[in-house]
Amino acid sequence: MESAVINDIKQYCHQVKRIKTTEIIFSEHVRLACKQNHCGCWGKTWSCPPGCGSLEELKTICLQYEYILIMTKVIDLTDPFDLESMNKGRSDFTKYLHRLNKKYQITAKEMMILGVGSCEYCLHCSYPEAACRHPQEKMIALEAAGIDVVALAKTANINYYNGKNTVTYFAAILYHEDK
Repeated sequence: MESAVINDIKQYCHQVKRIKTTEIIFSEHVRLACKQNHCGCWGKTWSCPPGCGSLEELKTICLQYEYILIMTKVIDLTDPFDLESMNKGRSDFTKYLHRLNKKYQITAKEMMILGVGSCEYCLHCSYPEAACRHPQEKMIALEAAGIDVVALAKTANINYYNGKNTVTYFAAILYHEDK
């Protein structure tokens, strides 16, 4: 991966680590948590289940890459129930990932970005009536891919918890090492 991309990410993100994709733990339990639909996106977007594909399909896609660059963004909260800051932080991180993709043409270079929650690229997703209008911009959440983020943090030696009155969001880029 280009050093410019990594430097950009290191400027914006709290922690950045790379591991081999073979170290990722995929879990049906994580994917089933999506089905509980706490976020309200199940069955409503191409970036969330079932529109994003089955756990096995996504696992196969992820494991086609050699590395996963994991990045975190820590958001400060006024209290543990500060939903406004949580939502703004998640949205800002997602917008950053879209800007990063556009600036460095990450997905056009056959890399894959796994984001935070539902994609949010379009105001209204075309799912299920029509194909994704912007497949190069679509971001599937780590959890929608069945990735156990707690285990991922542990494997990569990244803090999952960053202190009282914070929330930590995770995203990743799947890629092959430049030859």
